[in-house]
Parts: sequence; structure tokens; C-alpha cells
Amino acid sequence: MSVAVGLSLGESFAEMAMELATDWATASGSRQERWQFSRKSLTDGLRDALGPEAIAQGGLLLVASVAAEAFVAKRRGGSVAFLATAGFEHWPQMAFDWPALKAGSSLGADERTRADGTIAVPLDVASVEKTAAKIKSTNVGAVAVAFLHARANSAHEIQAASILRQAGLVVVASHELATPEIRSGAPPESECELAWRAIMAAYVAPSLAEERQEVIEALGEHADRWRIRWTTDLEAALASQAGLRECGLHFGLERFFTVPANTDQAVDLRDGPSFDRALRGEPASRRAFSLQPLARLQAEGAAAPAFLFEARGYEPGPMIFGKSLQPTALDVLAWRGRMAEIEGAPSFSNDRLKQRISEALFTIGKAAAATPLQRPDPNAIGSDLEALLVESVVTDLMAAGLNGPFRATGALAQALVPLLALRRPDWTVLFDEEEAGWAESRALLRLAQMEGLR
Repeated sequence: MSVAVGLSLGESFAEMAMELATDWATASGSRQERWQFSRKSLTDGLRDALGPEAIAQGGLLLVASVAAEAFVAKRRGGSVAFLATAGFEHWPQMAFDWPALKAGSSLGADERTRADGTIAVPLDVASVEKTAAKIKSTNVGAVAVAFLHARANSAHEIQAASILRQAGLVVVASHELATPEIRSGAPPESECELAWRAIMAAYVAPSLAEERQEVIEALGEHADRWRIRWTTDLEAALASQAGLRECGLHFGLERFFTVPANTDQAVDLRDGPSFDRALRGEPASRRAFSLQPLARLQAEGAAAPAFLFEARGYEPGPMIFGKSLQPTALDVLAWRGRMAEIEGAPSFSNDRLKQRISEALFTIGKAAAATPLQRPDPNAIGSDLEALLVESVVTDLMAAGLNGPFRATGALAQALVPLLALRRPDWTVLFDEEEAGWAESRALLRLAQMEGLR
């Protein structure tokens, strides 16, 4: 008997769907779990969700992670050292300023490869060894190596990367990231892009390695019985496995986005966590809503209370996690009682926590009511903010020329679909409560089963 598992990893939540099967096409048992990292780690949560019997059996685990996007967007990656062909150490900074490259972190190596791949100057191995020792003595998370024309001949990069790794450093070499488009591109643009791909990959490499290690630790001594695949294309997984004939509205616990109907986008599966999405930006298959569930709330000056659209993200998280002092859109929905029936959704651990959120919302409403331009009832601030959230979703859809029919998925669909129906009764929003609530992990589970059949 084998196990197929779909695991969706957000910044603050994990959602897992699992099936035990006599073969990859016939299910004989299923399980689904959702947990918050503020209460249980990824390793402990996954170990508990799978259970010792399933872990011992082994199988296929498909993981969708937003880690790389989050680390880049919120500048939470590690410090990076950059090793380039001597004379080109500061080329990337000339094209784009990035805080990962601090003063003194860009170093040069004596070597030169011509555009046709022939060697003009052999690599100075001794200087690279000294550079490795210098980097090792600093607090650097990873090293990006990008030599000129390495896409034509990567011999020097391979040699330098080997020396650096022998020194115990995490290394990303540009030739490892060259796509066919980059290999056929014209310099200098393609050379600079390769350098930046290496820098960005090095920036998130330690964090992605840590996430992968947490998954492996959950499997323990039976990790070798598991085949683990990774993807960042959650929207493609949803589109391919949810059978969307209508435009999809995904209301996840951390992300709201649309998935066009009838998309036939292949899901990019890797053997390890990928940083590609962080470089590519929003894919064509996804349109993010302006307002996200973790957007913070603040009243400023004479303005009415509003969500800070540019301040999205988990840190320090919603107030219902017991850490933040600023309410988020998720807190508003929780305070309004919209998530009480959602399995595994954040909830109030005690009456004191609910009172803190109530006081924070009241304070914001009272501040707005004291201004000469806006006088909302502070007691109605939760209702007003909930209406603002729904109005933002409706406005985005109308601006995109979308008016249904829609199919809603995601853990928060159960909370938002009724509100959308009140705001736009003329729209058709299809919703399967049981399926939609676990859409992310179930889509990944189906992909895992398909992979197992191949």
C-alpha cells in the first residue's frame, strides 16, 4: 500500500490532504489537516497529520510553497556574497539595487572566458581559495557565482563553486540557472540577468533549504521511502485539477487570486524548492486581488479606516495569533464570526484575545469618528471593514471585465461567497463547501496521484 500526499505551505499555515491507496488510482482511506505554524511547527504538524503508519509506508509527497516569493517580497532572505569575473564585481548593482548585496560583498576572481566559450585567462585557483576563506569568516548565508560567458563554458564556475562548497559554503552558480532563452539571448542583457538569477537564488537558498529539511525531518528514518516533488504553481494546480469551466476565485487563508477558466497550463514540478516565481512575478494564470487577507488595518489622519494595501504579509501576523497589535483583514473576518465553521482556520484561543481585537477595532473606529470628514459609528467598524473588503473584491473583478459565472475555492470561500451574493445578487458564484475548503491540498493530492501513475 502506498501514500499520496498534497501539502500546501503558506507563510503561516499548512494544509495537507492524504490518501492511502492499494494503487495510485484506487483510494482506500483519506485524511486532511490544516494547522497554524504559530501553534505547531511544519515538522511536528506534518508528522502528526501523516501519522506513523503512513510515514512508514512511504509514497509521493507533492509540496506547493510560497516561501521564495515571501522571502523576496519582504526582504527576509539571507546575506549574499557575489563572486564575479574580476572587473565585473559591481555590474549587477549598476542594473538594480538590492539590499542582499552589502558593501564589500562583491568580489572578483581572475579568469576570463570568451563569448565563444574558449578560455582567455585560466581561473586563479589560489585566489578563489583565499576568497572562500574570507567569505567563510563573515556572516554570509550563501554565495552567488557568476562569471562572464559561463553560459557558453561553465568550467570556471564549476571549479570555483567546488572550492567554495569544500569550504562549507552554500553556493549557487549562474550556469545552473540558465534557461534556453537566456542561453540564446544577446549579451550584455542575458549575462546580467544570469548574474541576478544567481544572486536571487543565493538570497533565498538557506531559507528554502531549511523548509525542505523540516519536511524531511517530519518523515524521519523513513524519508528514503518517499519521493518529494515541489512546485510554486499553485494556481496552475488548481486550474488543472478543479476542472474549472468558470473563472475561479480563490479565497485562501493568505492569498486571494483569480484563475481563468479552461486554462491548460502545465504544472512546473521540481525535485526541490524553487525561487523562479520570485523572479518571474505574477504568472499569466493568476491575477492577485488588491486586498489580501493579511493586509493590515490603520486609520490615518482624516481618512476613514482603511486596509494598507502595500503592507501585506504574515509578520508579525494577525492578532488572532496573539502577536500583532494591528488588526488584519483576517482578524476582521474572525471578529465578525465568519470563520467559526472553517476547519483549521485561526480562531480565538480565549475571550481576552477577542477583547483585544475588539478594542483595537473600536479605537480605530473612534479615531475616524473624531475627524471632521468621517463620522462612522465606532461600534459598527467591523461591519464597515467587512463591507470594504467585499467591495474591494467586487471592484477588482469589475475592473478586469469579469462578471461571472465564477467558481469559488479556498478556505475563506465559505465566509466570502455569501457576502459576495449579498453585494452582487446578479452574479453566479458556484461553491462546493466540502471541496472548496480543501481546494489547495486536494488539487496537489490529485497531481501526486497522477505522478504516481506515470
